[in-house]
Amino acid sequence: MATVYLVYLLFKQDRCEPLLLESLQGEVNFVSATQYQLADGLHNIRKVVFTLLPVGLLILHKDSHRVMLWRDSLPEAKYRELVVMLKREH
Repeated sequence: MATVYLVYLLFKQDRCEPLLLESLQGEVNFVSATQYQLADGLHNIRKVVFTLLPVGLLILHKDSHRVMLWRDSLPEAKYRELVVMLKREH
């Protein structure tokens, strides 16, 4: 019975705030440390969370939307350059 209740709580929480993060998909171009471009337009970055650096970068938008840029989604050298650029600003 406890398992059913736990699953219920997880689904209830997921409706309010998703547990799984959306990933950045498609061609991403970082215009600056505060903006990046996707096919659907320009997105403003409010904050970057570097705690997950070995796995990826958690990017928070100005509207509190969260997306994840996974470390293995780009070459190691490009990932390091991006981290350095973002750390200067955030």
